Amino acid sequence: MLTEGQKKQLGAITRLILPEELSKAELADWSTDRTRLPGSAAGILLPESTEQVQSIIQYANQANLAIVPSGGRTGYAGGAVARDELVLSLSKMDRLIAKDAHLPALHVQSGMITAHLQKEAEKMGFYFPVDFASSGSSQIGGNIATNAGGIHVVRYGMIRNYVQALTVVTGGGQILKTGSTVRKDNTGPDLSQVFIGSEGILGIITEATLRLERKPRDTQLAFLAVPDIGSVLELLRTLRSQIDLLAFECFDARSLRSVQEHLNIPDPFAKSAWYVIAEWEDSGTVPELDCDAQIAVSSEHKKRTWKYREAISESLSMRTVYKNDVSIPLPRMEEYTNLVRARAAELKIEIAIFGHVGDGNLHVNVIAPDGFSKEEFRLASERFTDYSYGLIEDMAGSISAEHGIGILKREAFLKHGTPGKAASLLALKRVFDPNGIMNPGKIV
Repeated sequence: MLTEGQKKQLGAITRLILPEELSKAELADWSTDRTRLPGSAAGILLPESTEQVQSIIQYANQANLAIVPSGGRTGYAGGAVARDELVLSLSKMDRLIAKDAHLPALHVQSGMITAHLQKEAEKMGFYFPVDFASSGSSQIGGNIATNAGGIHVVRYGMIRNYVQALTVVTGGGQILKTGSTVRKDNTGPDLSQVFIGSEGILGIITEATLRLERKPRDTQLAFLAVPDIGSVLELLRTLRSQIDLLAFECFDARSLRSVQEHLNIPDPFAKSAWYVIAEWEDSGTVPELDCDAQIAVSSEHKKRTWKYREAISESLSMRTVYKNDVSIPLPRMEEYTNLVRARAAELKIEIAIFGHVGDGNLHVNVIAPDGFSKEEFRLASERFTDYSYGLIEDMAGSISAEHGIGILKREAFLKHGTPGKAASLLALKRVFDPNGIMNPGKIV
C-alpha cells in the first residue's frame, strides 16, 4: 500500500491510478499478462516522456518502491505480473519521434503498438518484418525487452537485428543512450544488447530507433499436408534450397482440430498428421512439392489459409493448457518430438504442437484431459515439462524461444540454463539496478 505522501509525490510526477479507482477486473488486467497469473498492482503510473520515467525511477529508489514495466501485456511467461508493486505503463508513450528514409529507420517511443510501427514503415515505402499474432496489441518496448520474433524469423531474424539505438532509464535512474543513429560506430560495446531480452530487470526502454527493410515483392503461399515431423523437416530442407522463404510454420493434427472446433472451418485436406504453411517471395521459381498442397490464388485465400495457424493459440486457450515455448536444434527436432509425445502418452495427457519450425521454435501445449482434477493436471504438466526441459538441455536447445523467463520459467532457467549465466545477470543487475527495484522476481 502506498502512503499518502507517496501518492502525492508520484501524482506530482505523472498520472497515477490507484487500485480503488478501478474495478476488480480492470485491476486484474493491469496486474498480469496472458498467463493470467494472479496479481495486484499497488498503483498504475502513466508517464508520457523519458524524463517522467526517470523522475519516477529516481523517486522509487528514494522511497524503496518496486516497479513492474508494462507494455501490451501479451507475454506468456509472467514477466508483467505485479504483486503489490507499482505498474509503470508505457501506453501513453506512443509517439513517432523521427523518420530516417536514408538508413532507413524509425525513431519511436517504446509504447507504440507493433502494428502501428509497421504501418508507419509502409507509409515510408519500407517494411518492418517483426510480426506475430499479437502485433495489434503488443508494444515495441515489450518486443525489445523480450527479443520478440514471430512468423518471419526464418528470413529476417529476431527484433535484435533491427535495433539501431535505444533510450533506457536504468534501475538506478540514469538516462542511458545506447547504440547510434549511424550504422558504423565502434566506440566500445553496443550496450543495447544488454537491454534486449532483459525483461525489464535492468531498466525501462523508453525510446527505440528501429531499422527497416525493403518491402517484399509479391508472395506465394502454400498449405501443405505431410505424414510426420520428419517429412516437415525434409520439406523445409527442400524449400530452402529452391526459394527464399519468408515463413515456414507447422502444426499437428491436434492443433488443427482445435482451430476447426473454434472457428467451425473444414480440414482442407482429407486428413493428415502434420500441416505446413510456407510463404516465399515470388521470383518466378515454382518449388517442387512432393506432398498434398494447396497454393493460395488470391489475397483473400492467403488470409483464410493463415487463420489455420493464427487461431491455434486462441483456440487452445478455450481449454486448460500449459504452454511450453521452446527451441530445438533442427537436426534433433524429430527425436525431441517423438520422445515428448511418448512421455505425454505415459502421463495420459494430450499435447498439441505447433510453431515457427523454420527457426527451430515449437510451442508444445499440454492439454488437460477430461476428468483430470486441477491438481492431477498440474502434476502431470510439471512432470512433462521437466522431462521436456531435460531433453532440451541435453540437445543444446532453449527452454524459452520467444516469451522470456518471467516468473513461470525462473526455476527452470536456474536449473537448466547455461552455467554461470544467472550469476552474470545478477552482476549486471547490481550495476544497472543497484537497489533491486526493477521487476523483482523475474528471471533471477
